Amino acid sequence: MIDEIKESDWKYLKKLKPMLLERACASINKEAESILKNEENRDQLQVYRALYRHYQLQDDMIAECFDDYRRSKAKLRILSLYRFGIMSDAELEGFSDDTKDFVRDMMELDRR
Repeated sequence: MIDEIKESDWKYLKKLKPMLLERACASINKEAESILKNEENRDQLQVYRALYRHYQLQDDMIAECFDDYRRSKAKLRILSLYRFGIMSDAELEGFSDDTKDFVRDMMELDRR
C-alpha cells in the first residue's frame, strides 16, 4: 500500500533528504546559469522571462519531491525523487524491497 513504509525506509529517506535537496538545487541553478550564458538571450527581458519560467517549473518539481514531508507520503516522495532523477539507482537500492518494488512498478506504469 502507498501509505505504508517501513521505519528503516523512513529513517533512510530522512537521512538522504538534505543531500537530495542540495543536489536538486545545484542542478536547477546550473540550468539557470546556462540560461544566463546563452548567447541568443541578448534581450534582458527575454532572459528574465526564461529564468522565471525555469524557476517556476522547477519549483513545482521541488514541491512534489520535498513538500508535505511525512511518513504517510514517503513512498510518493521517493517515487518523485527517482522519477525526476534526483535520487540515483544506488540510493534507491538502500530501501526495502517493498519500497523499491513500488517505485519500479510505478515507473513501469509511466512507460506504458
